[in-house]
Formats: sequence, C-alpha cells, structure tokens
Amino acid sequence: MIARRRKPVEAPPELPTVSEASDVQRALRLGWTVAETFGRLRVYQPEFANKRNDPNELPRFSYSNSDLSSAQQLEVSYRRLVELAAALDVQPPAEPDVAAILDGGAPASGDAETRKRIHGVLEAWSRATWIQLNVRSAALGRAMTYGGSLADTYWYMALPGSPAFLSGRQSIEALLRPQRLKRMQERMSALGESFPGELCDAIGHSLGMWMFDEAKERWAAASDWQTLGIPVEGVPTRTPPQQLHFNLFRQVRTWRDLLFESRQPLDYVSPGFRRRANLAAGTVTIVMVLLVAVIVGALVFGAFNLALNVANRFNVFSQIGGELIEAISVFVTVASTIAVLVAGLLARARRAVEQFDGWLESMIIRRAIRRQTTIAWNDLPRRPAD
Repeated sequence: MIARRRKPVEAPPELPTVSEASDVQRALRLGWTVAETFGRLRVYQPEFANKRNDPNELPRFSYSNSDLSSAQQLEVSYRRLVELAAALDVQPPAEPDVAAILDGGAPASGDAETRKRIHGVLEAWSRATWIQLNVRSAALGRAMTYGGSLADTYWYMALPGSPAFLSGRQSIEALLRPQRLKRMQERMSALGESFPGELCDAIGHSLGMWMFDEAKERWAAASDWQTLGIPVEGVPTRTPPQQLHFNLFRQVRTWRDLLFESRQPLDYVSPGFRRRANLAAGTVTIVMVLLVAVIVGALVFGAFNLALNVANRFNVFSQIGGELIEAISVFVTVASTIAVLVAGLLARARRAVEQFDGWLESMIIRRAIRRQTTIAWNDLPRRPAD
C-alpha cells in the first residue's frame, strides 16, 4: 500500500476574548483621535472660540447635550487621546504646545509654525505608538491604522474654496475615491469580531454611499446653486462645496458616535419599530412554513396517488393474496423508519425556521439602521440661514 501523508486538520480561527476585543476597540479609537485632534487644530480659529449667546447665562453641562465650542471640542479630543493612550499602557505625547490644549484652549500661537511643530510631535509619537501596539498584537496595529484612515476621510480634507480641495492629496476626490472607501469597507468587515455587526454594517453601507462620482464632482466644483440647477429657498450661507463638506462632517460625526459608543446602533431605531420588525419577520416565516407545508403535502399526496395507480394497473393487490399479513408488516416497518427520518428532519427544520426568523428580523433592523446612519451627500440646506 502507498502511504499517503495525511493533510493536517486546520483549527478554526479563535475568536478574540473580551479583553482583546476591548483593546482593538481602543486602538481604533486612538487612531481616530490622533487624526481628529490635529484636524481640529488645523482649522482652529481662536476668534470664534467659546462664544455664547449670553455670557451671563450659565449653560447646561456639556456632557449632557454636547454643546461645545471649537476650543472645548479640541480639548475633549485631546483628553480622549490621553485617556486612550493610558488605557493601552502608552505614554501620551510630551510637548508644551500640545499639553496646553488640556487647559481648555489651544496653543498660545496658532500660526503655521506652531501647527507644523505640533504635527511633528504627533507624527513621531503616533508612529512610535503604532509600532508598540503592532509588536504587542498585529490586530492592534491594524485597528489603529483603520481608525486613523477612517477619520482622515474628513479631518485631512482641505477646506472648500482652497485649490487643495479640488486637487491633490487633501482633495475630496482623493479622500473619497472608490478604491479607498472600498478598502475601508473591507477593513470594517474585518473588525466584525471586535465591534457589533450592526455597527460595521452601517459604516460599511454609508462608505458605499459616499464614494466619489460625477455628481459629487459637480457639487465640489460649483460656485453657486444656480450652476447646479437646484432651487434653494432664500439665500443659503453655504455654497454647494461647503454644503457637501458639511454633510460629510455630519456623516463622520455619526461614525464617531458609533465607534466611540456615544450611540448604539439600535439607538437609531425605535423600540416600536423593533417590535414591528419582529412581527413582520414572524408573519413572513409563518407564511413561508405554511406554503412549504402545502407544497410538501401536495407532493406526498401526488406520490401516494401515483403509487396506487401503478399498483392497480399491475394488479399488485390481487397478486398478494395470502401474503397480505406479511406485506402489512413490511409496510409498518418501512413506515416507522420513515417516521423516524421525518422526525429528525422536522427537528432540523424547526432550527432552520428559527434561524430564518432571526435572520429576517436582523436584516429588517439593519436596513433601518443603515438608513438612519447614512447622511445623504446631497442633502440641501434645511433653512435659509443654514
């Protein structure tokens, strides 16, 4: 006999533990936060910071309604960076201009030279952090990369009105090109074991809706709404490129809320809708089971009639004669065997029906979450002053 080398049985991939999944989440959020922190600093304008309608009015606490000025948003972003670094056992960046953000403001000098110096500090620190996480676990390094890349979709983009907005590495075309967003869709799918499936599905769907095309290109290059032939009430303060950029900001804010669990995916659908989804899925499942039962019953009835016709044609019953008792016993034995097989099939069918019902309900809810978490890129100004 020829001895064949047996192919080793591959072990199924191990699911990440709760601790590993939490670290992957933190690494992705850290990558996002680094990009967001510098993105906010890049567009920071001190003259518009901390403005209130009435300086004598004591506002609500910011954590309860997220009513933050640009300086406070920059502070929160950097504090989040520090806390995430501590949670991952990484030292935060040490730089006086960067640490000044913790005082509730921005660096004392907001000139280009200060931003360049801060960028160099964050670049060196984030690269060293990425190497450290990657050595600890390749999944952590990938997660940090994914988070930073997703945040760069908006925070690295040049502002509308500048030449860089239409061409170059910071242009809307470069950051929303289909190849890049498809790759990020694949990355979000790869994180499905560390994040809820509905979250990855929602972000992946919205990425597909934001892929750059001719329609977005016309908006990005239009000087006014008349150029696009779109009637807009009143005199909006935003041009089409600015509105497109603002809609992308709203989309990125939704991504951040999901990734940082400020809102859960199920928060975007009401309990009433979830009850209706459960009822709809159950109704469809029952109807399908009844249809299958009717079809199977019709097939069994047809097969039984066909067997009787064949038996009558060949006079099978007249030939049995005295061997009727033996024939009946054989029939009972065969019927009992078939009953056992049918019982097993019914048990499997029950599990299949339950799985189908759960899958259908999940798909209905996921479609609703997709709609609620996807910001339309061509959403028009809602008010004349918007």
